[in-house]
Amino acid sequence: MKKTIWDTFAPIYEWAMKSQKNIYDFLYRQISIASFDKTVLELATGPGMLRVI
Repeated sequence: MKKTIWDTFAPIYEWAMKSQKNIYDFLYRQISIASFDKTVLELATGPGMLRVI
């Protein structure tokens, strides 16, 4: 399979996103509070780091 530019930068991007885990954890809590008992449609999620579980 041909290697793409994304294959090269994906590990760096993943590391950068994980280094901001505390920020995402805070956002998850805030989103959960704001969206409690609501239907949420999420578009353009990018890497999917922001998702309500």
